[in-house]
Amino acid sequence: MMRYFDQKRVLELRKEFEKLNPRGILIRAKEEFGDQLVMTSSFGPGGIVLLSIVKDIIPEIPVYFIDTKFHFKETLELVNKIKEMWDLNIITISTEYSEDELEEIIGKEAYKNNIDECCKYRKVKPLLEIIKPEITEPIEPEPGVDLMGKFDPDELMGSAFNKYSRFQDNPYLNLGMGIKRFGK
Repeated sequence: MMRYFDQKRVLELRKEFEKLNPRGILIRAKEEFGDQLVMTSSFGPGGIVLLSIVKDIIPEIPVYFIDTKFHFKETLELVNKIKEMWDLNIITISTEYSEDELEEIIGKEAYKNNIDECCKYRKVKPLLEIIKPEITEPIEPEPGVDLMGKFDPDELMGSAFNKYSRFQDNPYLNLGMGIKRFGK
């Protein structure tokens, strides 16, 4: 059954999570969302640290690695090594389009010239196909509430997607934004 999150609940949880360390956030998120909680990781330093905590608390959580086809060979090897070493539920996903199809849709070297569309087809669409969130309305902060925390929304990808469902390794941002299904 699909559940939804309203703005008020997201903000309540956000305030609660601000008082917790990453381990506490993960424990509380597991209590709140159960098997609806998911994570993404690009396997950068911050993601690895968070995964080192996840492995002890919720190793069964689906961790989506979005293969953009631009990763270094070493990054792909690291994903596999951590998956095996820590026995995590790491799931690699990628665009359904071939490179030729992408070039036709978003242009040549879109990663330079058309970043939003490149990210849309290489990251956002593949993830949304997997998690299929149902968003009833954008989560807009109440006056004086900084929903994005230390992140400036203008520095993010810039698409409407980010307004209410930015997926990051940051557990604060995952609250109501990187959740498989928005629930009440």
